[in-house]
Amino acid sequence: GSACWKVDMTTGEVQHDKDRTVVMIQNIPSELHSASLRGFFSDFVESGRCLLFHYQHRRDPEAAGKEGEENDKRCCLARLASEGDVRKFIEKYNGLRWIQLSHTGEDVELPDKCAVRAARDGDFGNQ
Repeated sequence: GSACWKVDMTTGEVQHDKDRTVVMIQNIPSELHSASLRGFFSDFVESGRCLLFHYQHRRDPEAAGKEGEENDKRCCLARLASEGDVRKFIEKYNGLRWIQLSHTGEDVELPDKCAVRAARDGDFGNQ
């Protein structure tokens, strides 16, 4: 059967019952947008193994800013096609430096690294 994954739009809380195909993508630089993420994760997006991105420029609650600075990192959820894809997605992208397409059309490697883990119930609670 299919698993249920839903976001409570009032609280922002994520719930997934027996669904282990959702990942939390963290440490996203604030200058990256949905198109940048689709390009960065293109192997999974174009092959149909990434079924859904839920990116609303939410602050990453686990990213710590430097002392005296505001946290400018973002996070999002992605739903993958299978549990095996979750493992492969984490292996491929966790720790990889973010890449942004510049206005000249060249890829620019950013200093920040992508952080990916399996999502947990309540990842977006209390925000």
